[in-house]
Amino acid sequence: MKKVKLAIVIIVSAVFFASCANDDSSENKISQNFSGCTIKNWSAYKSFGAGFINSKITRSARDADESSAIEVAKLVGLTEDGVFETVTFVDETGNPVTQQMYLAGFKAFSKYTFLAFSDTNPSEIGAFNNIGPSILEYVLYTPTGKIYSLEDFEFINLFTMNCFDESDDAFFFYGKLKTDTRYDYIYKISVENDVLKIEQKIDTSKVNGWFCMFTDRYGNIYSAGNNIGREPNYILKTGGTLEKLSGTYHKAINNIVYSDDNWIDAAGNLVSADFLPSDSFYTGCATEPGSTPYTFLILQKENDYYYYLSATDAISSSDVNSIIYKIHFTDDNRISYTYSEIQLEDFVAHNFVVANERLYFLKDDEIFYIEIENDTGAKHTLASDYFFKTITTDNIENIYFTGVDAKLNDVSGVIDVDNNISINLTERKFNVVYLQPLN
Repeated sequence: MKKVKLAIVIIVSAVFFASCANDDSSENKISQNFSGCTIKNWSAYKSFGAGFINSKITRSARDADESSAIEVAKLVGLTEDGVFETVTFVDETGNPVTQQMYLAGFKAFSKYTFLAFSDTNPSEIGAFNNIGPSILEYVLYTPTGKIYSLEDFEFINLFTMNCFDESDDAFFFYGKLKTDTRYDYIYKISVENDVLKIEQKIDTSKVNGWFCMFTDRYGNIYSAGNNIGREPNYILKTGGTLEKLSGTYHKAINNIVYSDDNWIDAAGNLVSADFLPSDSFYTGCATEPGSTPYTFLILQKENDYYYYLSATDAISSSDVNSIIYKIHFTDDNRISYTYSEIQLEDFVAHNFVVANERLYFLKDDEIFYIEIENDTGAKHTLASDYFFKTITTDNIENIYFTGVDAKLNDVSGVIDVDNNISINLTERKFNVVYLQPLN
């Protein structure tokens, strides 16, 4: 695999409003229309994401001989050969299109990735949200790599919990078209015959007690409920029929909603379940897709999914060990699965990163790791020569750290894919904010 030197990650864990501070010259502003474009050589990428690349920018025509290196925000890809590059597009007539606009927003889900491009270079690439008139918004359909415009929308809520979700084939969210008068509508977007289809599913203001939303794998839409437990109190079935719910429901990790020994099927009916989870590990009715309360997905390999629960994130105030939850799907449709817990050894550190199928932890004067697929949860000390302060990853292979030595001299370094440590390395080409695997 070709080695590429990469920059320290800026981890984006909250919604940021992009600050266009790197290049405010109106002479450099440009507008492009990416609607209908497809990412060139899309099948050659194993991951794609958002990042900054070093580029020399001429400040103005008047100062054409003077240029300075700045980091510019772009949509990027990682090839099967390990090459990290800025992606290019092909329009509907087959002509190549390069990224001249800047990537200002990026939020990825299983099949739909939301993108925002700006005419000015942002200082941060944030989570997608409608952030101004100079922002052009799109959705990327990951099965094909094709991009569709979202210009009809004035507002899409992808940053409030319980206001968006994903089924097997579609994406749902609270939104407002430019022709709407309120923000109470739930919309569904899907791709059919290579065309983006936009459907208004429900005006929630018409239903007393409707609170937020979530969906199941089939596309049934649920009100998250208005009681303390957030039990769903309504279902809008895939056929368009609204029905009141009573009882206890939860959404399992297979994205199916259960009630006791029953589940809700594709038509929205409560029927006897063909498979019952043997555990209480579930995505919940009030969480984002692909995550659980206080946990997140750290590794997926074929039908094996690993989720991490940090001891510092546990609901209980008592001391608990960190846990990795392993979900193994036993059928190709990912409905039936087994469940197991991996207790980690002596893990109370909350500074951690995921890289190279390992969890790396930073704890004062020690960096250690565990092999995620190793069911023992055993701790392996990697470095204990310094007093460490930060640990980050470039989302590809390398782990970066900072700290001081015993004489308080500043120390920075990198840990490579083979766990080799190099000290005081600063040269970087890319600054990767987020990288999304492609299945």
